[in-house]
Amino acid sequence: DSLFDTPASERFNLVERISATTLSQVWHAKRIKDDKEFTIKQTKLFVKENFVSPSVFHELSLLGEVNYTHIIRPYLNEISFDFKKEQVSFCFENHLTNVQKIVRYYKKKNEVIPLVAAKSILFQLLLAIDYLHYRKIAHCNIIPSNLVLVPEKDRIPGILKLMDFGYSRIIEDAGNQRSLNVVHPWYRAPEVLLGDTTYDKSIDIWACGCVFAE
Repeated sequence: DSLFDTPASERFNLVERISATTLSQVWHAKRIKDDKEFTIKQTKLFVKENFVSPSVFHELSLLGEVNYTHIIRPYLNEISFDFKKEQVSFCFENHLTNVQKIVRYYKKKNEVIPLVAAKSILFQLLLAIDYLHYRKIAHCNIIPSNLVLVPEKDRIPGILKLMDFGYSRIIEDAGNQRSLNVVHPWYRAPEVLLGDTTYDKSIDIWACGCVFAE
C-alpha cells in the first residue's frame, strides 16, 4: 500500500480510544484484512480550509529522521491520509499503554506508583530527551499521555517510548523567536508561561520534572 492509498478508516476497525486531545486521538485498532492489532494515532490534517497543519509536516519529517529505542516510530507503509475526514493516521505496534493511564490507575486505588517503576519511567524518558537534545530537537509536548509503554517480560514497567512530535522543532540558536503554543499548560515552563519567545530545549526538562512529580 502506498502512503496515499486506502484511508485508515477503510483498513482498520477502531476498537477503543486510548487518549484524545484537541488535535489528535489514539486508538486500539484491528486491521480488517487479518484482524491484527495495532495502536493508531489520528491527527487533524487541516487547521483551516485548504491549509495543512504544520504539525503534520513536523511529525512526518522528524519521525523519518530519528531512530532510537525510546522514541516510537510508526510503520511507514501504514501511514495514510484521509482527505474526506481531513486526518492523517499513524500506525504503531500494539499493546501500548501510557503513563497517564498508569497514574490514574494508582490514584483510583489510592496508592502510589511503585518506586522501581517511577524511576524506570523517568530514566527512560531522560534517555529519550538526551537523544533528541543532542540532535538539537526540542519535543515541546512532554506530557504523560505522550509517554507510552511497551510491555516486556521480566521488565517493570516495560520499554518507554516517547510519541507525538507535532509540536517538536529544531532549536539551534538560543535567540530566535519561537511560538508560545507549545506544551500543555500544566507542564509548561515558567519562561513560556511568561511569554518569552526565545526559550530553548530546557522547557523539555521542566516538563519531565512535572511528569516526575505527578
